[in-house]
Amino acid sequence: MKTQMTMTKEHAFKENNKKLPFYSSRLLLIILLCALATGILPQKILSCIILGACFLLFGTKQIYLAFPVMLFYYAPLGQLAGMSVYRYFSIIFLLIAFCEAKNLKIQKKHILPFFIFVVYCVIVVSPDGIRRAVFAIVDVFCVLVLINHYLKKQGNLRRFFAVYAITAICSFITGLVTGGYQDGYQILDGQLVELIRYIATFEDPNYMGFFFTIAVFSLLSLKVFHSKLRIAFILILYAMMFSTLSITMIVVNVILWPIYLFFAKKLNLKTFLVILVILAILASLYFFGISTPEFPVLGNLSLRIQDKLESLFQNDFESVTTGRTGLTLQHWEYFKSQSVFKMLVGMNAASTIKTSLGEIKLAAHNEYVDLLLNIGILGTLLYFVFFFSRTVQCLHLYKKEGDSAAFCIFMAKCVWLMYGLALTMFGDYRFMFFFFL
Repeated sequence: MKTQMTMTKEHAFKENNKKLPFYSSRLLLIILLCALATGILPQKILSCIILGACFLLFGTKQIYLAFPVMLFYYAPLGQLAGMSVYRYFSIIFLLIAFCEAKNLKIQKKHILPFFIFVVYCVIVVSPDGIRRAVFAIVDVFCVLVLINHYLKKQGNLRRFFAVYAITAICSFITGLVTGGYQDGYQILDGQLVELIRYIATFEDPNYMGFFFTIAVFSLLSLKVFHSKLRIAFILILYAMMFSTLSITMIVVNVILWPIYLFFAKKLNLKTFLVILVILAILASLYFFGISTPEFPVLGNLSLRIQDKLESLFQNDFESVTTGRTGLTLQHWEYFKSQSVFKMLVGMNAASTIKTSLGEIKLAAHNEYVDLLLNIGILGTLLYFVFFFSRTVQCLHLYKKEGDSAAFCIFMAKCVWLMYGLALTMFGDYRFMFFFFL
């Protein structure tokens, strides 16, 4: 039995470290370089090259490695002939997947959650435009094909997240080139302060925090790259994440690290000493930022942390959550005001693809309350039965067999679960990828 397990682990190691064919790796490099050149060279030319390179991946079974680029560069790649570059990619992706697959199957556990999403799109989204509803369904279907056909194969998840981490760093550089930041003013420590929050290629600082946090823990759990290079990647990713000035990102990561260390069985004296050193460095940086508020990024971040701590001590949760508490209560009151039938089935517009609840025009930035509005009590229960059963399954597989892919998925689920308190994610295929994974 031990010999068989050893052979399985050796086979998994070989599969994980098998190099990509020369042809595929060069095409992937072209896609990444074109993405990185966004905002520097003519976008239409870059987008055409990216799509051409994706099409040339036909027959290589490596088209899935272009997907991280689409997760990060969905908006910056723009449009061609009135249609988004991602839409062309989704067509190419499905065409290649169906041609390469001898028996493409969607796992039974995915069918019911996907069906609920389809019903939601038909009932809620299609009245505003059938095309929008159909494309939302196609986007999530692409996610299911990616998970069921490509990422279930040994070694593919590791390669996927290697490209994912590289793309994350590229996206931040692109954001610097294209003006990827939010500029605004806020009263901090009794003075009006200009806040510049970097967002890479995303629409919101917390979006960036979500996807970059997953990059960090995928690198750790899958042991992507050599250890020194991996540490360098993680440090760079955190430096980039701090530029979002996101308190949500900090809180989520503070909670995630003990979870990772506990299940990875790394809670020992050496780890404890390293944590003490890191905490001392972070505390020094915080006090330096407080004393030097004009220092780029660090000054604003330190003042923002101080402001949140003061609000917390004063029990001002509305300020602590940047207005999310009020929005969540509004949505909760709206949910309770409905008929029993509506409470059970939902079908309200409180998602990333459509938000309109009478006078309420904003999402709650709380996935749990908005899920109740979108798919009701029954749909939400079914969704979380799927979600938690998958999470427990991955944890069990990791503890029993040391499966690093299962551990990576478990950590991604933890990220999704925590960010659910700060974001509405239903309907956005980029977030739903990690829900279904």
